Amino acid sequence: MADLDELADLVPRIIALLQGDDDPAARAEAAHAVDRLRPLIAHQPLIAHQPQVADALRVFADWLRAPTPANAAQAEHAIAALQAAWPMPAPPAPTPDDHRRKARSAMDDYFRAHPHKPFKP
Repeated sequence: MADLDELADLVPRIIALLQGDDDPAARAEAAHAVDRLRPLIAHQPLIAHQPQVADALRVFADWLRAPTPANAAQAEHAIAALQAAWPMPAPPAPTPDDHRRKARSAMDDYFRAHPHKPFKP
């Protein structure tokens, strides 16, 4: 269970590191975090294609450490293979409540920026 908790903590950290500026130190830290993911995934019996996942993570970590066009292509290929093995489910369709909330939020934003002025005859 501790492995799953660590896995759940590492993934958002990696994503946050990668969404920042192209900082070599952040990339190195993300690569280190990806390397920590590999043994965690290897010990999870519920994860299918463990060797393929571990190899894709190794290639991804290599690219993070030294991004070049050659290893970028390898990383893209490895990630594409993983996505083919595990297709992502489609996001749920928006509900009427979702549309209402979005419309209300847009109206609130508009009127916050354009306060109503009383009518003067």
